[in-house]
Amino acid sequence: MLLRQSAFERVLDPRVQCGEGPPALLIVFVFTAHDRLPAAITIAVFGAAGFATVAPLQARVMNKAEGAPALASAANIAAFNLGNAGGAWLGGKAIDAGLGYTAPNWIGAALALAGLLVAVISGMLDHGRRKARRAEPAPVA
Repeated sequence: MLLRQSAFERVLDPRVQCGEGPPALLIVFVFTAHDRLPAAITIAVFGAAGFATVAPLQARVMNKAEGAPALASAANIAAFNLGNAGGAWLGGKAIDAGLGYTAPNWIGAALALAGLLVAVISGMLDHGRRKARRAEPAPVA
């Protein structure tokens, strides 16, 4: 049981949820975008890495939303949609500004790293709360 708990906690770790993969792959795509085969491979790996982050993030939200998990789940997916729309808008602005067709990759990497930073801070705060709860003395009956 202890091993399963440890593995489950690792899956819910924000660094595992978001990972460094998607931002790194966006940067790699800047350099592979000009050749079909490397671009296709990068896009395929990026799609898999991006898709793999959704379930652990959703699990973390559901795990933390004790009172209203359905509402938290809906808000989480709405945040994904908002992020997609905002990223596309910023990428379009970069192209309009004449920064080139690979400029959205840099913007996407920066946004993904910002999201990773938020997730890591959330995990650190959560870890601090769990540590404080464990340190509290047990109530005397």
